[in-house]
Amino acid sequence: PFYRIVGGNAMLSRWPLTPKTNLSLIGQKPFYETKNNRRALWCGLKLGGEEMLIGALHLDSYSPANNAAQARQLLEFLGTRPAFMGGDFNA
Repeated sequence: PFYRIVGGNAMLSRWPLTPKTNLSLIGQKPFYETKNNRRALWCGLKLGGEEMLIGALHLDSYSPANNAAQARQLLEFLGTRPAFMGGDFNA
């Protein structure tokens, strides 16, 4: 099934990143299904001596309700930690 994999998340940085997690998002399909295979890649980055989370994400583009559920999931995952998220929010 690997010929069907067409996307993923990645980060490029001039500063060292610490891998944290590759979070499965609500409503995610198996990795070999290209429709709505959504994850959020998280790394740590030290700025000014403090670590913050950096997220690369791609939210649901097929269901507005699931897109909102994924956004809530990300906010719950972060809690009060400082973070920067970038990617395709499909808002």
